[in-house]
Amino acid sequence: MSLQPTHQVQYPRCWVSVDPIRPSGRFPQRTDETGHWAPPRPLGSNEYVPGYTTRRWFEFSDWRTREVDSQEVNGKPRYKTYSFYMHNQKLWIYRSDALRHQVGDGSVNPEITPDESSSDDDDDDSSDEDDDNECTEDWVPLKFAWPAEDRLARPSYATTRCPHDRMRLQRPDQLVLRQLLPDQYLAAPAAQMASRPFGGLIGELPILVAFIAYSVRPSNVDGALLQCLRRAYRPHDRPRGEGCES
Repeated sequence: MSLQPTHQVQYPRCWVSVDPIRPSGRFPQRTDETGHWAPPRPLGSNEYVPGYTTRRWFEFSDWRTREVDSQEVNGKPRYKTYSFYMHNQKLWIYRSDALRHQVGDGSVNPEITPDESSSDDDDDDSSDEDDDNECTEDWVPLKFAWPAEDRLARPSYATTRCPHDRMRLQRPDQLVLRQLLPDQYLAAPAAQMASRPFGGLIGELPILVAFIAYSVRPSNVDGALLQCLRRAYRPHDRPRGEGCES
């Protein structure tokens, strides 16, 4: 007689912090190649927004999320720090900490010289973060990796290093996706299929957390994290798109 061990799926504990940021106003507004707003690049051009979820930590464990004291996080290894802006329902992503690092080449626009007299008196005290290697990447828009044609049952993957601007497939009954994503990121109407198991979304953890944060107003981010960040996403009760109105 042989005894087979029983297996229980174990999800690793992780700690999430969502610190709102905004342009500091020390530099002229930057625009992209089409003349539309783009996030700031120079060091000191981004700053924390006081209040809301700033300096607060949330622990995902045992398939649920709870708020924890920052002392519980001290000494824990850092996984990733990403920075985000949502503007006109377009998600911009910088794959590092835009408060501690210059983004890209640090320029405002090629034809604009930053005000050299602007001082950097950032009071960021997050010196314990293991993020000292400056990221030379620029702000980039959200992208999606599509499943191969012979594996269409697999979900789209939210990232920055792929060519697609929206999800590959989506089912009409996947209402969670409509809660999290602006219309421009959802699958095209012709790619919305009613049959299972097509559709779905996975992605880089910081980006998935950003989807939750930007689906509500800043004052409701803490409640959304506690409600939604679980083994299986649990929808919140806020109106669709209220966090993407800027």
